[in-house]
Amino acid sequence: MRSVTIAIALHRLVTGLAAFVLSQATLVVATENSAGLRLQSLEVSAGPPVAIALWYPTQVVASTVALGAVSVEGARNAPVSPGRFPLVLISHGTGGSELGHNELAAGLAKSGYIVVALRHPGDNFQDRSLVGKPAYFSQRPAQVSRVIDALLADSQWRERIDTERIGIIGHSAGGFTAVALIGAAPSIAATVGHCAANYDSDPRFCQASGSKQQVQENAKNLQYLPSVPDSSDPRIKAAVLIAPVGAFFPANNLRAIKVPVRVYVAERDNWLLPKYHAQFLATTITKAEPISIPQGGHFMLSSKLDLSVAVGADEVNADPAGFDRPKLLREVSQDLPGWFANAMR
Repeated sequence: MRSVTIAIALHRLVTGLAAFVLSQATLVVATENSAGLRLQSLEVSAGPPVAIALWYPTQVVASTVALGAVSVEGARNAPVSPGRFPLVLISHGTGGSELGHNELAAGLAKSGYIVVALRHPGDNFQDRSLVGKPAYFSQRPAQVSRVIDALLADSQWRERIDTERIGIIGHSAGGFTAVALIGAAPSIAATVGHCAANYDSDPRFCQASGSKQQVQENAKNLQYLPSVPDSSDPRIKAAVLIAPVGAFFPANNLRAIKVPVRVYVAERDNWLLPKYHAQFLATTITKAEPISIPQGGHFMLSSKLDLSVAVGADEVNADPAGFDRPKLLREVSQDLPGWFANAMR
């Protein structure tokens, strides 16, 4: 009779534990780091609040989260794993969002990084009021620095971030943003001069400055164009550039960069002709490491959207024939943690 009583008690205990585990399914502990995810609006020292997405190491198993036009991997609002971690910022391209490179972000988080992607005020999918104005050249980098300031002032995150290991990833206009932050000042005069000389061979980039006639007229007054203030942030120790804008920079300014840089060159980039942009940066920055992707287009390392979105005449989800974007995203997501670790050692 006693054995029956013990068996019933054990059955009730096991059943109760099973019910508890099922009720706590969202808090399943992973055997290694998973990617936590938080979305928030960050108050910064100047300008409007900045929408950010944070990925970070957690012991809670991640799931796929549908967020509007994109599906993202992450354990929403899960606790951060113990320890201090390097920080990587992500700066999106013109008209982009903080979720545009979510696969790269999740890959870094699972490898022990805190990743913060910001939605650039005045240059995102909802608001492009800053684009085309002289302040664009200085405000975009300043927005990244303000986000770093705010994170390091936050009582939760300042204890988690290794301030000696901060890096950045920049795509397209985010590439220019990253270059400005690591020591090269952009130049409005250099931009106008480039387009006056190369308007027909770099049309998509140069059309943003107006008609060919207008650009050539502006080029007659280069000495009167305003200079761009220095936006360098010495806290940033390494940069990864993906199909970046390069023609904003004079070569001498690029040679001032001292930190390690990796440049992903999309050889079939229809937006930013590589020889004027990614290749120019890769061959001019002293410590740059070029990675050429022969079949890669401008959005080759952007996470695909769950719906069709066109930028100009191109679909964000579209790739040149024969190109495997998911494969490249997997490979780069696995490679970047080691590259940043070595670069920021």
